[in-house]
Amino acid sequence: MGDIGFGFQLAAFFYASILATLLSLRMWAAIAFRRIKGRQSETKVEHVPKKAPSEAEVTDILREATQVIQRLEIKSLSIDVANRKIALTESLEFQGSKQKGGAGVFKDPASALASCKEVAVALNAINSLLRERGCTQFGLSIEGHASADFGGAKKNSSLRAQSTKHAISQALEAMDSDTPQSGTLVRAVGYGAEKPLAGFNDGGNYAENRRVEINLVPLDDDAVFQKTRTSKWPYCACFRGCARTIAA
Repeated sequence: MGDIGFGFQLAAFFYASILATLLSLRMWAAIAFRRIKGRQSETKVEHVPKKAPSEAEVTDILREATQVIQRLEIKSLSIDVANRKIALTESLEFQGSKQKGGAGVFKDPASALASCKEVAVALNAINSLLRERGCTQFGLSIEGHASADFGGAKKNSSLRAQSTKHAISQALEAMDSDTPQSGTLVRAVGYGAEKPLAGFNDGGNYAENRRVEINLVPLDDDAVFQKTRTSKWPYCACFRGCARTIAA
């Protein structure tokens, strides 16, 4: 009887070990899946349409998109057809660099996020029209600018551009659309005080230069959207040697 009891204990230990191993594998697989899925938003979309729209087509499309925006009763922005920009009716306002959270925090987050959401709607409308014509889609280049009267202009302008990019990207991800993944559509860059507005470079107009500009850029014309690098999955030995392309 003692041998039989010992055998049952050994069998129970054996099956418990197998069950624990299976549960560990399942947990590892779930973690790996979330990591891979999280990086998919950074994955470069390689199959973009090859046809570049002509200047006349771009003008027509942007004017048509303006009509779409008007039908949707979006009043927080307009499309600057001549300069290929999305112009906000009210500029995004940020905290000062010495305030809690720093220069990248919106003064009125609710209003700023609502405006960024409507920027995403406008971009989606433009890209829908471009797809209908088989043309390369547009992305956004978010440019942060600062005035020269404060230190840290470059850093502050970068923080504001990054915050705007994040808000628009989040809005794009939340939309159920056929546009490329948000990670490929929006870039952010801070220029500091390098590009002052004409006529606003003296001491009385410094505030005008603290701004964020939203530019429309064809995905195939901007090298930033095309840069890629190859990396390897680090999750497990069974994935070693499996390379995939991710955005730089």
